[in-house]
Amino acid sequence: MESLVPQFLIEQNVSYYTIPTAMLMALIPRVATLGWYGRFFNAAYPRGLPDDIQLLPVNAVSPRVRTRLLRADAAMQNAVENLPLFAAAVVAGNAAYLSAAELNACCCAYLVLRALYMAFYVFWQDNPAFPALTRTLVWLMGVAVEMYLFVLAAHQAPLVVVEGARTWRF
Repeated sequence: MESLVPQFLIEQNVSYYTIPTAMLMALIPRVATLGWYGRFFNAAYPRGLPDDIQLLPVNAVSPRVRTRLLRADAAMQNAVENLPLFAAAVVAGNAAYLSAAELNACCCAYLVLRALYMAFYVFWQDNPAFPALTRTLVWLMGVAVEMYLFVLAAHQAPLVVVEGARTWRF
């Protein structure tokens, strides 16, 4: 039976490429926000976006779109805040010489979980049938993947004996 995983993800280490991919994914909610809201966007003060959205005229956007715009901005901020931990986990995994298959599996899982988190947060949060806990669990699974990479790296990191002292080899 053929594997569902492309062969290059088993043989080639693409984990470093997932860091800029995660950054680009983090910007997707902002780009979507500009598509919905661009005519009101203040490029001179982009961090003021949530305040600008709150100050929009009542007839400019519906309450549903207004909350989605705010959640899209929050999703982008969450992704950017989470990115350094992911990048550090990828670097730790590579420094510990984890296998390409392990690194790629963890990194791809993280990207899928981040995409799900952002979609849940922005689009499905206003659905009363969709509990907020689901979004939180997806976020926790993403953080768990990062922690798992650190644990794998800690267990795999090679030790070298130099003149009777234990030292890490990087």
